[in-house]
Amino acid sequence: MDLVVKPGPPAPKPARLPPTPRKTHATERPAPNLQRTAGFVIGGAGLAALITSAVTGALVLDRKQTVERECGGGLCSDAGMRAADTGQKLAAVSTIAFTVGLAGVASGAYLVVSSPQTPARSGSAFALRLVIASKRGAGHSARGRA
Repeated sequence: MDLVVKPGPPAPKPARLPPTPRKTHATERPAPNLQRTAGFVIGGAGLAALITSAVTGALVLDRKQTVERECGGGLCSDAGMRAADTGQKLAAVSTIAFTVGLAGVASGAYLVVSSPQTPARSGSAFALRLVIASKRGAGHSARGRA
């Protein structure tokens, strides 16, 4: 028996599927919000300046007590004069630090509050697993979305 194969009609061209959209991976993070980050940095620096102001203000009060103890009737001891001089310098530092700190905290708060909200991740995945065990057997259930 001879087998004869004859050419048939041409095969149809395969249909082209549209390209699948690129999905983002769950590990990809949105771009950082630089305005919000700057707000936290500036606000933190402002808070540090306010703490500096409080500490130097406490030192000024200590120097004031020394001046009151060492000075009287228009005359001061050497310790009283040094305390008065140091107290004036610390008072200036305290005032400047308070002003800078207040401006820093206010500016930082404004930058954080007015920063654009980060868009929620689209297509984020989650999974819920439930494992049930009983005397009759065990079961497993998983649900999620992509």
